[in-house]
Amino acid sequence: MKDLKALLTLLLGLVASPTLTTAADFDYPEPVQALIARGTEIAGRFAAPGGMTGYVGRQAGEAVALYLTPDGEHVIVGRMLDIFGQDVTEQHFERYLPPSDLEGLWLQLGQADWIAEGSAKPNQIVYVFSDPNCPYCHALWQSARPYLERGIQLRHIVVGVMHSSSKRKAAQIYAAADPVAALRPPLRWSAEGESRSLPEIPAEIHQLVERNNRLMQRLAVQVTPTLFYRDASGRVRMLVGLPDETALAEEVFRRPPVRTGR
Repeated sequence: MKDLKALLTLLLGLVASPTLTTAADFDYPEPVQALIARGTEIAGRFAAPGGMTGYVGRQAGEAVALYLTPDGEHVIVGRMLDIFGQDVTEQHFERYLPPSDLEGLWLQLGQADWIAEGSAKPNQIVYVFSDPNCPYCHALWQSARPYLERGIQLRHIVVGVMHSSSKRKAAQIYAAADPVAALRPPLRWSAEGESRSLPEIPAEIHQLVERNNRLMQRLAVQVTPTLFYRDASGRVRMLVGLPDETALAEEVFRRPPVRTGR
């Protein structure tokens, strides 16, 4: 029985171990194109088990695998298991999906036009893409209050992508005499109150917001809020959407490690 399992595993490996074709080397079938139109980024293609064609890529920063059926008319998104219940999709990620360059991304975030609040000498820096009309960004702003006095610096990269009023509201925040105070909801974050008379905003401020929007697009950030931070080991992490309180306390806004001894 062990010999049979070994043989089957070998055969499966032979079927699923072709040379990787990069994303630039091929045209996409229509079902795959439909997913690309929804924000999926394809990194490569390979011959998958069962006569299917496999694709690996990322959606909102998360690794994703696609399996195109032999007729070319359907695509399956998700995990593939072999006859032993082993997750072969993870092997496909390891073999065919290039690692995400989050360290390089971290450098780009540091050079962005962000508004910092919290500690001037932080033990943890967190970048967040925020839209003035995003209620989840408002909730994150509220949840972050207790952590800003504990060595956390929250750097807001304010974008204007959700509604027609978002760009102007983002520009209002950057143009304010005190941008940190201007972040405070509901003055800028509410989608209401469009009729308030406001001073003219300089063109360079509007251009700043446009740069933020382009940065968000270039980094394939699809959702506000999206956070970037370093975990306890120092690795750059990306978190899409509003984290729950546990994730904020234990991961994103984690306290510095307790030092023992002298």
